[in-house]
Amino acid sequence: MHCGLTIGAVSVAAIVDARSGYIFDSLVAAGMLATLAADALEGSLRGLSGGALTFLLLLSLWIFTGGRGLGFGDVKLAAVIGAGFGPIDGPAAIGVAFVLGAGVSLTMVAAGRLDRKDPVQFGPYLLAGSLCDLAYQRLTTGVFA
Repeated sequence: MHCGLTIGAVSVAAIVDARSGYIFDSLVAAGMLATLAADALEGSLRGLSGGALTFLLLLSLWIFTGGRGLGFGDVKLAAVIGAGFGPIDGPAAIGVAFVLGAGVSLTMVAAGRLDRKDPVQFGPYLLAGSLCDLAYQRLTTGVFA
């Protein structure tokens, strides 16, 4: 797994998304290429399968909702997360992102700081979910212990 490359790419995309409301294809392509190249150097296809799985999961959600509530840039960025974290931890990171995003958004709506129909950039939550998953991986493998 190439979590460092993934976190770097997702961090840049999250900052750009928070400031502009867009996740640009060039950022996604650079992150995906770097992650898959590092994976290929190790002779692995795990990143390809993880990227494809997370992309298809979010693409299904995007199609099901008619593109409302989730931008296509988020779908493509999820593929980078899946490529870096693999077919198990990639979807887990995405799931954590949804939980965090929903919790923060509902809290802000309840506090009156956000209207129910206001757009919420999901890139920062994808970063937060990835960081939570990375921390969980490191704690369970004893890296921080």
